[in-house]
Amino acid sequence: GRRKQVKRSLDRAADLGPTRWTLVVPIDPNPNELEWFRQLRGKYNFPLTWCGKTWLDEKMAAHPDIRRYFLEDANAEVVQLLLELNKEQAIVTDVNDVLDRLRVLHERLNEIDPYYKYQLATVTGTANNWPSDVVFSVRKGDVRVDAYAKYRGAVKDRPISIRAMVTVGPEDLAILEPLDYGLETTIPYRMINRVTVDLPSGLGGDFSGGEFNIFPVDTELDNPIILSLRVMAEDAVVASYPVQLKERASGPRGSVFTGTDSTGWLIMRLTVDVVNEGVEAEFQVNPRSAMPNDLVPLFQWLDAFQPGRRLNIRWPEGLEANSEIGRPFWPDGSPVRLVEALAYLQEHTGVYLEMPLSLGEEDAQEIVAIAALMRGETIDLRWKAFSLSMNQWGSGLQELENGRAQAFLFYEDISLSLQGGKVPIGRVQTHVPSARPVDCESVKKDLASGLVPTLRLVPGDSDKAQRVLVP
Repeated sequence: GRRKQVKRSLDRAADLGPTRWTLVVPIDPNPNELEWFRQLRGKYNFPLTWCGKTWLDEKMAAHPDIRRYFLEDANAEVVQLLLELNKEQAIVTDVNDVLDRLRVLHERLNEIDPYYKYQLATVTGTANNWPSDVVFSVRKGDVRVDAYAKYRGAVKDRPISIRAMVTVGPEDLAILEPLDYGLETTIPYRMINRVTVDLPSGLGGDFSGGEFNIFPVDTELDNPIILSLRVMAEDAVVASYPVQLKERASGPRGSVFTGTDSTGWLIMRLTVDVVNEGVEAEFQVNPRSAMPNDLVPLFQWLDAFQPGRRLNIRWPEGLEANSEIGRPFWPDGSPVRLVEALAYLQEHTGVYLEMPLSLGEEDAQEIVAIAALMRGETIDLRWKAFSLSMNQWGSGLQELENGRAQAFLFYEDISLSLQGGKVPIGRVQTHVPSARPVDCESVKKDLASGLVPTLRLVPGDSDKAQRVLVP
């Protein structure tokens, strides 16, 4: 009957495509059993191994923690060892002797549990400093014990359960809401009545008071989810942009996913409410090191966020969710023209610099205007006055003496200051269709006296002007 049971178990395992299969039984095989097992091996394309009583005895001798945990009552021994360690600290006559006694205590401590290994530390200087792989930590007196998993999956085989009894008033509901989605929260002292912790080796128990901190762990997704985020105007796609979700926290009500775009500038938080079947997307811009040309697609997509449109979120499997866009992403004005201008300038000047993380309003306007000039656009502007330094009054200026409005062309060589360096752009022509001089006679008198006067021009029939880059 036992052979039939082994054969059924082996057939079920074979369906899973194992690389090897081991039979563990507390008997050593006799010749008949060895022959039966040899015939079994010929029916499968993966190796079969028999581990009997001799093998088990060797393993039990090599792992006394398993023997003591399952065959002897070792659960409460760790507490006694910690109390002994506290006593050891009070008797210090010879350092080497103390080290030997501590080593023995530490070895005994790690023989009592097959799931966890323990390390001892005195509290001074280490009370709140835990390595990242510590599963739990308990302090008694001046001694702390840190527990680590002995093998992958130990926490699953011997889980730690925590029960907290809390009093919740109407004003406390917001504190517990993050738990619906597995997010971090802190339950304050005033709400906690009792906490029961089930820990290995007798370290748990009932506790009262204190603060209860809950935060998600192992939130990183094994396979990131790439979403297609489309801004729609009725049925037309206005703009589309990919975002990669990399982390997930989950609770009884739903999940919260977080991720970024390829530049790292855009952070997305996606809340999926499985109870009400709702989806909420939140976006945040996180400025960091990046080239302007890499940021252009992102800023163009964000610029498409306008009231009356909707956001369509599409999963790789084809599942979709829609949300109405209630306000622009940039309520105080979009910086997309600045990013496009910087990308254009760098491409056409050969001067490549990272996107500035802060820029004054005047500097931003200058960059946008210069990029427009370089693209061959005409810049319309309004003006209040021009001042010209005069060194002589030539015949060409006689038309001004009657005070009538005239048209002017001004030329100047311009450059752009980018992060401490000047980039030459070229010669710009400014066309003023109508300008009227102020007090020409005073200018002529100053010239006759050997001075260098300033001729002031003010708008005539219009205060409009135009600027272009001279080819």
